[in-house]
Amino acid sequence: HSVVFGGFAARELAIRIDDAQPKVLLTASGGMEISKIIPYKPLVDQALREAKHPVEKVVVFQRDFVQADMQDGRDLDWMALRETTAPADYVELDATDPLYIIYTSGTTGKPKGVV
Repeated sequence: HSVVFGGFAARELAIRIDDAQPKVLLTASGGMEISKIIPYKPLVDQALREAKHPVEKVVVFQRDFVQADMQDGRDLDWMALRETTAPADYVELDATDPLYIIYTSGTTGKPKGVV
């Protein structure tokens, strides 16, 4: 998985989506910086429109202080999923299998995904 700073512009997120090629994107409806509410979902929606890689599903954790609009057929509510799904068995992985893709800042060119 790859963790991305919530304050990124949609274009920066689209670049990372195209590089990592995820099937599923997890996001919160928004976040807070000191006393300012940052709606994340509109940035995600714009990034998905700009990205060439199609993401199959977007799972949204709806925060109480900012509710996100959901796209039918693509977006799933985190809490609804928790209520309707059963625990899954673990998948055994090798110690050398990648866990994270962390992206460099891209100050000297295109951001690079470091595994």
